[in-house]
Amino acid sequence: MTFDIRLATPEDAPALARVHIASWQSAYRGIVHDSYLDHMDLEKMTLRFANIVDSEIFIREVLCCDGEPIGHVSYGAERQLHLPEYSGELMAIYLLPQWQRQGLGSRLFARAVEGLKTQGYKGMLIWVLADNVSARRFYEAKGGTLLEDSARDLQIDGQMYCELAYAYTL
Repeated sequence: MTFDIRLATPEDAPALARVHIASWQSAYRGIVHDSYLDHMDLEKMTLRFANIVDSEIFIREVLCCDGEPIGHVSYGAERQLHLPEYSGELMAIYLLPQWQRQGLGSRLFARAVEGLKTQGYKGMLIWVLADNVSARRFYEAKGGTLLEDSARDLQIDGQMYCELAYAYTL
């Protein structure tokens, strides 16, 4: 098997949408309401990804195994707190469930860190659902420090969830 990470293109939108939905349905089961997870719309998600892949707001890269997309990562300028020491943000890491816990998330994390460094960022934030214990452990193992008083509300399908920010010096 050959793994590579490259910039996403509009043609990747269907695969990115499939990865996103499968990852959410796996990672957020028991955290986010099942009704929302069970009704995630592939067509709508594909359109969303097609519209944002070419965005200059952030960078989205895709992880492929033998040419087939199996994950993606997004990073760029931090969008919420605007703290000078943490002006970059790792916005998302998603992998198909069968590829999780094999070191590939770490590869995507490292790619985002290098990309942010290349863009001149000295620090970054990652927002994670407070109840997503697995993701929190992953980010803590990567050296993230939970920012005190960073809790914010996130609304998903009419339900409120708590997100927390992890900070990194790059």
